[in-house]
Amino acid sequence: MLEEYRSKADHYLCACLNKNNMTNVRRTPGGLLYTRQWNSMQLVSNAVFLLTVFSDHLMATNRMALDCSIGHVGPQEIFSFAKSQIDYILGSNPTAVSYLVGYGQSYLKRSTIEEHLLNHTRGKGIYRVHAGI
Repeated sequence: MLEEYRSKADHYLCACLNKNNMTNVRRTPGGLLYTRQWNSMQLVSNAVFLLTVFSDHLMATNRMALDCSIGHVGPQEIFSFAKSQIDYILGSNPTAVSYLVGYGQSYLKRSTIEEHLLNHTRGKGIYRVHAGI
């Protein structure tokens, strides 16, 4: 049973690294992992967490690489990719904007969820009550 979970985890990690034959996680033109239309940074952060933990696991167990359909990926390459995703979120991206509200020189003034709620509840009073406006 554990082997089945390990196999699925390996497949997902390889997909994040574009190392599967056909089922890789898509990326934005700037290189950010992209899974659906309303791509949340939470999804990217979760993938980064898994990649980082797995990179540490490879080093701790002296396992040299993750075996993917298209070659092997070492722990340093996995960690470097994970770091590139975090760097993107924090502002190293084509727009030079941090997606973490309040972080960096240029950042979003409110989260996209807040913006969505403002746009779709304007005048209805729902958002204003919950946001304390």
